[in-house]
Amino acid sequence: MLDKPAYHPDEIEFFFSREKEVLNEYFKVRDAVYLEQFNLPNADILHDAYDDKPYTEFIIIKHGKKIIGGGRLIFHFLGTDTLLPFEAENFLLKNILPELDLGNKSYLGVDRVALLKDYRHGDTGREIIRLSDYRGQELGINYIFTVNPPIQARLNKRHCSALGFDFHIRTDIEIPDKPSFNGKKMLLTTADLNHPNHSTRNLFPK
Repeated sequence: MLDKPAYHPDEIEFFFSREKEVLNEYFKVRDAVYLEQFNLPNADILHDAYDDKPYTEFIIIKHGKKIIGGGRLIFHFLGTDTLLPFEAENFLLKNILPELDLGNKSYLGVDRVALLKDYRHGDTGREIIRLSDYRGQELGINYIFTVNPPIQARLNKRHCSALGFDFHIRTDIEIPDKPSFNGKKMLLTTADLNHPNHSTRNLFPK
């Protein structure tokens, strides 16, 4: 059983940032977490072109003055040819999920989510999903996709169910390995932002 966190949830701040100093602190946390969880040979694998793209945004998580984690949102807007990080020419979401008609939709991928061990309690993960949804609704996004290890995929499903998402874990789809996966089994998840049973639109002030 996990101990109760040594902080109050109200002390945790979530915000978007592309400020260089803030991102550098997030990258340090991200490197440490992924080196531990995925046993990567080095952290350079985590730093790719998506970190610098204009269609990428970062959620930052802060406790006091300390950056404790964050995540990355990559946007595919209708009419663009942006691939999400786990896609490839032979693994395109629009081909794998034809029922979603993604050629006529905007969508985003959430990846590189990392949180220092002492803060992996409570609803931090749920707040990342909630904020991703809010930003997606602002920008006219139809779907959110993630690729996670099975344990994290099931935890995300629990969070999304609490938020009222139409959320699915696609165990029928095999995810091609990437250097950052380091051979671990990964599962594709989908969340429909058009589903009528949820809305986080009013939970975050502009």
